Amino acid sequence: VLVRILWIFVFLTNIWVDLTPVLAWFGIAWIAVAFALQNILTDLFSSFSIILSKPFIVGDYIKIWEWSSEKIWTVKQISLKSTTIQTVQWQNVIIPNSNILATEVINYRTMKSRRQRISIWVTYDTWIKKLKIIPEIIKDIVSKQKDVEYERCYLEKMWDFSINFLMSYNILIPDYETSLKINEKIYLELIEKFEKEWIEFAFPSQTIYVKE
Repeated sequence: VLVRILWIFVFLTNIWVDLTPVLAWFGIAWIAVAFALQNILTDLFSSFSIILSKPFIVGDYIKIWEWSSEKIWTVKQISLKSTTIQTVQWQNVIIPNSNILATEVINYRTMKSRRQRISIWVTYDTWIKKLKIIPEIIKDIVSKQKDVEYERCYLEKMWDFSINFLMSYNILIPDYETSLKINEKIYLELIEKFEKEWIEFAFPSQTIYVKE
């Protein structure tokens, strides 16, 4: 096609036809087409980058930082222009590939384990001997769980309304649903143990003493 167009131009030039307006029109048309194809070509090259480098594949759980730093979405389809992801409410969201590569993406497929860091708040009227055994209570509960690696538990800080303990452990199975079940079991056992020891959880509050 290009060779035939070139021959036509040569022929018209040889018969003394002025091609300046035609060439000017082609230049303007080319600029318009280039602007129109800019986003499409950007998404196309971005899709090649995703397919070749494989930062994520279909079925991966990813977190797209720019749009939702707190939500984890499932990759359903990767096309030449966009990527389709599914929310936890089973809604499909279509995002241009260029937008995905322009921001941070966290892929949870490569996770070997899930680290949990949880603050436990107890009230100030908790006896000192109870405060001393809280790390041992938490260690005993976490250590006996299957596929869980206990790390530490310390008294972290003293806030206006609570005494805070920081507990940390690793769930050796990275599956999200499995981690939810393990966390739930730990929480329930912790609540049950605190009830037996008469240890109360704290919540944001303020007590005012009025002297008559």
